Amino acid sequence: MLAFDVELTRRRAEVDVSACGPIRTLALQSRSSGRVAVNRLALCSADCDELIVSNADAIDDLITTAADWASEHGVRLYVGEFGVLSPVDDPTDPESRRAWAAAVRESAERNGAGWAYFELSGEFGAWDAANGQWRPEVVEALLG
Repeated sequence: MLAFDVELTRRRAEVDVSACGPIRTLALQSRSSGRVAVNRLALCSADCDELIVSNADAIDDLITTAADWASEHGVRLYVGEFGVLSPVDDPTDPESRRAWAAAVRESAERNGAGWAYFELSGEFGAWDAANGQWRPEVVEALLG
């Protein structure tokens, strides 16, 4: 059993890592200044998945798995209609929106997959029709 204090929430957490074998490092996720940060202090043994991973790593793992399957079966991978909802009454913070959309696009491109962003102008959209301008965080995420 691995136990650690979570300073930000003032709670103690315990994780059963007995199936992982010896732990060489540990990945901890924390929230600071409204952003989620992943601090990798160490990794589990090769036979064990990391306990906590970043969103970008999780996205990349899913797309890479799909790309490997596509390659084995002689088909092309297409990552269609991904996006980040930003409701008018409760908008998503721009940095989180940019980071998530960029992570999907970058992983798709790294894996040779085609991709399409959903949608042009709406709550997911790259274009803000109400203000007549592009949403810079979405444009940056999609164009790099």
